[in-house]
Amino acid sequence: MATKIPKKVQLLIDDAIRHLWDPKFPKPDLSLLSEWLVDEAWDNVVNGIWGGYIDRDRLVEFLDDATMMDYIDVDEGNGITDQIRIDFARGRLDSLLEETMCSIHAIDVTSKAMPPASLCLMMYYHGQGGASFYDMTVCHSIEDYLASLKHENILANGDLSDDELLKLWRKPKAPRKPKSKLS
Repeated sequence: MATKIPKKVQLLIDDAIRHLWDPKFPKPDLSLLSEWLVDEAWDNVVNGIWGGYIDRDRLVEFLDDATMMDYIDVDEGNGITDQIRIDFARGRLDSLLEETMCSIHAIDVTSKAMPPASLCLMMYYHGQGGASFYDMTVCHSIEDYLASLKHENILANGDLSDDELLKLWRKPKAPRKPKSKLS
């Protein structure tokens, strides 16, 4: 069953779709849709879920040898290998994605004057605090939106290669050499 879109909301969607096809047209403030999404279009939000995500920086917080050793037993005698680092990073990434309260959603929207599009948004949902929407935008497709997010966000464990995980790994700080005092 299609959601009945109030005229005021439809005008905002029309403007957003027009901006999508004509960047010279002013971009509307889609944050005004938040109340409508929660009160009248919640089923569309829920049905439009594409999955959870985490900020890339959230993973990086765990990517150093000292933190890894707080989580797993590492035989320091054999040394910490890149494979151990990769396995730990993949495990943390799985946990973070499972536990995230952040999700990505897409709702198909139409305008009489333009081709259909997707209203794409990120949502933080807390059981007691409810939903907070952000990064609302209209895109040609959800795939375009997801591609635009990948440089800052991780949507799935496979989004990062082993080499990319190792590049994100924080290197141990070299011990400081004492300053010599020359007389």
